[in-house]
Amino acid sequence: MRIKIEQSNAAAIEKAISAVAGKKTRCIHQVSDVISAAQTAERKLEEFGLQKTCRAGATAQANLAGPGKSYGYSFEGTSIALQRLAAGWYLTDVTLQRIYPGGPERMDILIETSQIEAALQAKLRNLRISARTPAPTQAAA
Repeated sequence: MRIKIEQSNAAAIEKAISAVAGKKTRCIHQVSDVISAAQTAERKLEEFGLQKTCRAGATAQANLAGPGKSYGYSFEGTSIALQRLAAGWYLTDVTLQRIYPGGPERMDILIETSQIEAALQAKLRNLRISARTPAPTQAAA
C-alpha cells in the first residue's frame, strides 16, 4: 500500500485504516491523526537539520496514546507506517498493536546514516564550523 498523505486522499486513507481496524473504535487512527503524524515527522526532520532534498527514504512508525492508567486492561489499536519520498509522506502500512493503559503516543523515525551525515554537515556549515586538518608531523631523524 502506498497512499500520499493529503486531505484529497482522505477516503483512501480511511479505507486502509478501516480494513485493518474492522469494528474497533478505541485507539484507532483517524485521517486527521495520519495527516498530523506526517506533519510531525516532517517537522522533526526539519528541526534535525535535514534538507528537504535529503529527506526521501526516511520512515516513521506512529502509535496513539493508550487510555488513562486507571483503565483496567490493554486492547488493540492501530499503528501506522509512513515513508518519505521526494513528493512527500505516504502511508505504507496499518497494523494492529497492543495498546496499554498509560502508554504514551510514540513516533519513531528512521533515517539512513548518509542522511544523518548530511544533516550534521548542514548544521556545521550553518554554524560556520569546519574540521581542522592536522599539520604533518616531522619524522624523527
